[in-house]
Amino acid sequence: MFARTSTADVPWHVVPAEYKWFARVAVAKTVVKALGKGITLGPPPLAPEVVKAAAEILGRKEMAALGLTEPGRAKD
Repeated sequence: MFARTSTADVPWHVVPAEYKWFARVAVAKTVVKALGKGITLGPPPLAPEVVKAAAEILGRKEMAALGLTEPGRAKD
């Protein structure tokens, strides 16, 4: 049955179910892993306007601590 119904797009996952709490954790991990494929979980890049506004308000040390560079200035 598994060989005929499990495909690359919709695979079967065998979950040990001797203990209900463990089965629930295993299912949650499997779902998170499957949904996380191909998704970038990091924050999106900042808009240049935001970086420029931050450069006007913050000093160089604060900008460096945030990993940002002032617009028009290369990273050291």
